[in-house]
Amino acid sequence: LRGTVRLRSDYLTYGPFTWAPFNVDVSLGSKVFKADIKEGHVCEISTPGVIEMTPDAISLRVNLDAEGAEVNPVILCLSEREVGMTGSFDLEARIEGKGTPEELPRAMNGEIQFEARKGRIHQLQILSNILTFVNLTELFRGKVPDLGKEGFGYNFLTVRADLEEGKLLVREAVLDASSMEIASEGVVDLLEDRVDLTVLVAPLKTVDFIVKMIPGVRYILGGTLISVPIRVSGDFSNPQVTPLPPSAVGQGLM
Repeated sequence: LRGTVRLRSDYLTYGPFTWAPFNVDVSLGSKVFKADIKEGHVCEISTPGVIEMTPDAISLRVNLDAEGAEVNPVILCLSEREVGMTGSFDLEARIEGKGTPEELPRAMNGEIQFEARKGRIHQLQILSNILTFVNLTELFRGKVPDLGKEGFGYNFLTVRADLEEGKLLVREAVLDASSMEIASEGVVDLLEDRVDLTVLVAPLKTVDFIVKMIPGVRYILGGTLISVPIRVSGDFSNPQVTPLPPSAVGQGLM
């Protein structure tokens, strides 16, 4: 059986996900099944791409794009879990991989860019653990935000990362807020649910206090921020936070 099937549908539901609309060209060959997704939106994310299936392997190339979508409804749609985060976001990702169904999760590679804007974080264990560490060390001048109550208001959250063999290699992650800035780089193992990040925390209120109290310090600092280096590692759901010497911080992160 050979030929091409062109499907134009208002929606397509597969498992817990619904694409609406969904337009695809399916090519049938003697040993190849190829689906060229022309248009497909799932949870407000556009997912055009190509999937090929042979007796030996599955290969795929998918583009993920979103602009101005709301964070919490999208995450709830994708995972059926509340993330306790508000704001709008843009997403641009290019993912590809080839392997057997068992190998495919670790064969995925690509680039991801994510930016969320103007929201509040009410539940994020990594951020909660970082804030607790900063509070215990008394490096933060003023009241540390309580995520469970008022939340952590942010101006933007930017993440640029590469996907390699089931791991997210974070090249740059920046959380900008009125009270502090947090920058990080490292590895997030998506399959093992583990994290290993080097993080710089810049408590801005502390910086402002020092600048105000010491004459000439603004000139000495040269416009840079005072930052605290820490390591965040372990189980993603509750990672450990430990201090780092400045020498452990890579030049790229600095």
